[in-house]
Amino acid sequence: MYDQKWGRVYRQEGSNAPGVVGRAFHSGRRAVEPTDGPGIRTYGPYLTLAPGRYRVTVWYAASGDDGSGYLDIIGTLKGVAGTTLFKQSLGSGNDLEMRTTVTIAPGGVIHFEVRSWFSGHGMLLVKNMEIAPVDG
Repeated sequence: MYDQKWGRVYRQEGSNAPGVVGRAFHSGRRAVEPTDGPGIRTYGPYLTLAPGRYRVTVWYAASGDDGSGYLDIIGTLKGVAGTTLFKQSLGSGNDLEMRTTVTIAPGGVIHFEVRSWFSGHGMLLVKNMEIAPVDG
């Protein structure tokens, strides 16, 4: 997918993000009940990150009693694929933002991936995502 040495801001519109369930919807990617079942709504971008701190922001909309799913961040650290760096349930609303800072230890990480999971209930629209190094 997308693999490079890091040092700049990475931005991706939801409509350009790969996914297993749902489809492009305006500039985002949407999964909605009952058309779409549970599954990975968006994934990627499979970055290689140097040691340091990175701010990850995902803008989305969701409806449903359970917030329609969760978002997680995984990567390959010290040869261990699929290491979870962050996981959070998604809330419900129209203009939501999930923001976190992850710290990458010495040795860095490969296959850095931000995934959104649709529960199969309600609606999940991933609008866009940004990964940026944190100065300091």
